[in-house]
Amino acid sequence: MLDDLAVKLDGTAAAASTIGRKKAVFSGALRYAVELGHLPAHPMNRVKWTAPKKSDEVDRTAVANPEQAARLLRAVRDSTPELEAFFGAMYYAGLRPEEVLNLHDLHYERSTWPDGWGWLHLGGAAVEVGSGWTDDGGAIEYRALKHRGVKDTRDVPAEPALCALLDRHIEQFPPGPDGRLFVTRRGPGGMYRPTNGRPVTANARHTAWRKARERGLTPAERKAGVAPVPYSLRHACLSGWLNAGVSAALAATWAGHSIAVLLKIYAKCLYGEQEAALRRIDAFRAEFGWPGTA
Repeated sequence: MLDDLAVKLDGTAAAASTIGRKKAVFSGALRYAVELGHLPAHPMNRVKWTAPKKSDEVDRTAVANPEQAARLLRAVRDSTPELEAFFGAMYYAGLRPEEVLNLHDLHYERSTWPDGWGWLHLGGAAVEVGSGWTDDGGAIEYRALKHRGVKDTRDVPAEPALCALLDRHIEQFPPGPDGRLFVTRRGPGGMYRPTNGRPVTANARHTAWRKARERGLTPAERKAGVAPVPYSLRHACLSGWLNAGVSAALAATWAGHSIAVLLKIYAKCLYGEQEAALRRIDAFRAEFGWPGTA
C-alpha cells in the first residue's frame, strides 16, 4: 500500500508532497483502526519504508523580482481591478491568501501622514474548505491565524504602495456587509457591488492570476515558471524583506513563521548573500595583512 501511495494513477511517480499527505491520511486511518480494536497494532511500525524527500525550499526562479511583480499587479488592474489590492496585500505585506480574505476595514490602520506606512492588524483567516466539512454547511471556515491561538493577532507593516492600493480599493469597491474587503461582487456597467459578503472564491482568484500572467509576463518568463501561482507573491515579499536587510527574527514575526522555517524555505532566495560574505572575509584578511589579500 505504501508503494502504491508513491505513484499516480498513470503509474508515474507522485510528488514528494503528495506522497507525504497521502501517507499521513493512511496512517491516521490505521491509527483509528487500532483505537477501535480492529487492528492489534499499527502495521506501519513493522515496515521499513522511506518516502521520497520533500523539498521545502522556494525555487528562486519562481520568485518574481520587483519589476515583474509591478507588471503583474498592473495586469490585474487591467483585467480584474477588484482584486488588485488582494494580490497587492500578498506582495507588499506577505499575507497568506486566507489572511487577505479575512481582512476587514477595521484591521487596516491608515498612515497618519501622506505617503506614510500603515499597519495591518490580522486577527484570523477565512479558509475555503467545502460545504461538506463545516458545521453550518457553508464553504468557508473562519479560523485562527496559522500556528497561533484563537485570540492571537499579528501586526504587519503596510508600505505606502500597499496603503495606496487599499485606499483606492475601499473607495471603488466598498466592503461587504460584515466589513470584509475582498468579497464576491456583481453589477452591470462596472458597478461592482458586494453580494452576500462571501469571500472571493479560489477559482476567481486563480482565474484572475492566469489572466495577469498572460498579460504581465513575457512568454519566456511564463515558460521559466515565474510566479506560477498567487502564493508566489508571498514568497517574493518575504525574500525581498530578507534581501533588504530585515532581520530574520523580525521578518519571521511579520510573516507568521518560526525563524528556522523562514530561513529553510528562503535559503535559495537570498540574492547577494554569498558575495557579501566573501567581501567580509576579504576585509577580515586584509585587516591583518594575511597572504593573498590586498
